[in-house]
Amino acid sequence: MFIKDLVIDYGAAPVVDKVNIVVNPGELIAILGANGAGKSSILQCLAGLHRASGGSILLDNENIEHADASTIATQGLALVPEGRQVFAQLSVRDNLLLGGYSRKEAFDAEAEIDSILRRFPRLRDRIDSAAGLLSGGEQQMVAIGRGLMAKPKILLLDEPSLGLSPAMIGELYDALAALRDEGVTLLLVDQMANLALQVADRAYVLETGRIVKSGSAEALRGDPELEAAYLGGAAA
Repeated sequence: MFIKDLVIDYGAAPVVDKVNIVVNPGELIAILGANGAGKSSILQCLAGLHRASGGSILLDNENIEHADASTIATQGLALVPEGRQVFAQLSVRDNLLLGGYSRKEAFDAEAEIDSILRRFPRLRDRIDSAAGLLSGGEQQMVAIGRGLMAKPKILLLDEPSLGLSPAMIGELYDALAALRDEGVTLLLVDQMANLALQVADRAYVLETGRIVKSGSAEALRGDPELEAAYLGGAAA
């Protein structure tokens, strides 16, 4: 995916201003920055929830910046939204099944659900429970599983660690590292900058809607300015 000169505004000054991002197949890319820098706006725009005001988004050589959310989902982008947004009254199983709704090809839903339960074994005993009864961490696993059910070309993750306990965050990031190792392409926004850089291949740093740094995760972890700004426990 190639994002070129992306501009996003909400009728005032741009919240994202001429951002360029490249996501290669099999990479885990992190977008870092302070609250309000425009990170979540980029993911929501990629998913079709907000229209770009300028620039282009190219996925498999096709421009998608003006496509609606349902079209983008069928073209291979799946968003795991901030706050999880599971369907609280539906069972875990039904939440997962909804993730496959955009797929064009036939697939074995039960086999794929079983694959997700192997990845998140604590969900196995909750498979028939209403998703709203689960803990925040378990709901986040459901949300990620729902995204994986779409078999996306790129899985977009918006603040997946938000509001979770340290133990649950560790479990979640182990799962993200496993997905990366399996070649799943991931674009990650998270307040936990240190953890994001531990699992990412590359990262981009946003300040007030503009990219101010980019490079390998290893190089950025050693950047003294970035460490002072984002890696000393501050939110990202």
